[in-house]
Amino acid sequence: MIASPAIPVSAPLGSMPRATNNNTAVAQPARNDSEEALAVTRAIGAGDRAAMSEFYEEWFDRALSLAMRFTGRDEAFCLDVAQEAMLRAARSIPALATWGDVERWVARVVYTSALDQLKAQRRRAVRERAAVGREKLSSPHASAELRDELAQLSARVSALSEEDSQALGLRYGRGLTHRASAIASGGTIGALHGRVRRVLAMLRGNKDTGGGS
Repeated sequence: MIASPAIPVSAPLGSMPRATNNNTAVAQPARNDSEEALAVTRAIGAGDRAAMSEFYEEWFDRALSLAMRFTGRDEAFCLDVAQEAMLRAARSIPALATWGDVERWVARVVYTSALDQLKAQRRRAVRERAAVGREKLSSPHASAELRDELAQLSARVSALSEEDSQALGLRYGRGLTHRASAIASGGTIGALHGRVRRVLAMLRGNKDTGGGS
């Protein structure tokens, strides 16, 4: 679980947490000249590689420490977050008047980069699970089992009575609510609900169908 800063990420730049008290293990950059901060950030925005290289050297370790604090994840994950934050700085850092502004901007970028990395990890995990599932289904053994299950389901559907088929068709084929399905079939909601539950249980192969119509 990523630890959110004290204020929302979307808050104005000036309200970002400074994290500059004596308890923090993150060293402050050596420079504090406001004019120099503005000059450096403007140079980076203009594509000055030397300025970006200097910025990287001074701020990468700080970005890494912030990533570890925000996420609690391992070093490899936090290194990726810090690297992404530096890349975003190279692409889009605005002209910032003071080193305090730079500090708050970096904190916000590290935080959003960490969120993006976590989301990317989740998407990869979903894709990997889906790939495993497709691999299992593509095997000859799995295909045979699936064909058998589909054949059994088709046989059960064919065996449904006219009333059962109508109830199932109204509820799922036409996507009606239980109330609308009951009105369309001329019955009560309770009776329709009971019939649909019994039919679904039968189609799943459950012996206990619950009874009733």
